[in-house]
Amino acid sequence: MSHAHVRCAGQRRHAKLVLAGTLAAVLAACASSAGPAALIGTWHLSSTSGELPEACATSTLTFNRDGTFDSRSGSVESRGRYAAKPRKDGYDLKLERLEFGGHENCQGVAATYMRDHQVSTVSLAFERDGHDFRLTAPELGGAYIVYTRAN
Repeated sequence: MSHAHVRCAGQRRHAKLVLAGTLAAVLAACASSAGPAALIGTWHLSSTSGELPEACATSTLTFNRDGTFDSRSGSVESRGRYAAKPRKDGYDLKLERLEFGGHENCQGVAATYMRDHQVSTVSLAFERDGHDFRLTAPELGGAYIVYTRAN
């Protein structure tokens, strides 16, 4: 067997390892876009740090397995993507709204104002053994929103 043949076989083996490593990285990236199981499902707005108008009782936030979310507050509906980074008591979420429509949210705030002043990074802490979660964000000061699992 010539040195050229041995070198060529070694290069093919190296190329297969590089390809396998690249494939593993791509699959890991795809898996990381999936939502965490504890978060998946529909959640209803149950309380806030301030007054909660009656109209807000129907507000929902749904986290889907594929890393997307849907929300409804009053006539405002939004869709987008989220990325969840685990923390001890929940997740840090990055939200990217892709669609935003409607007139006013349940508090009477215009959809255009909400779109232009949206919060994109929030902290989510589970409460009551995962039955509720509390959302907070630096932009909200000490304000918070609590959601309760619907399903």
